[in-house]
Amino acid sequence: MALLGEVLAASQASLSRDYEVSLPAIDRLVDLIAKALGSAGGVRLTGEGFGGCLVAAVHEDASDIVHEVIEKRYNPRAALPARAEVICASSGAAVVRQIA
Repeated sequence: MALLGEVLAASQASLSRDYEVSLPAIDRLVDLIAKALGSAGGVRLTGEGFGGCLVAAVHEDASDIVHEVIEKRYNPRAALPARAEVICASSGAAVVRQIA
């Protein structure tokens, strides 16, 4: 998870500095979440850029950290409040039934 966090941090830095598709509010939220997670995960902007959505990769037991950062450290000072949804990975695509 620590390596994934490093990759996500590098990707976010590139989105913000190289491509300039992030926003100060997004950079602030990414920074708050990344610092709170430490090596327990990572976070970056996702989608088309210019605000909107972040993805944080964490173990399920660390998802409370993300919620706490949003509710206690980000939202009280944010012009637009953020919210988090916990999405768990599945085993992925599989053949359910083969058609002859």
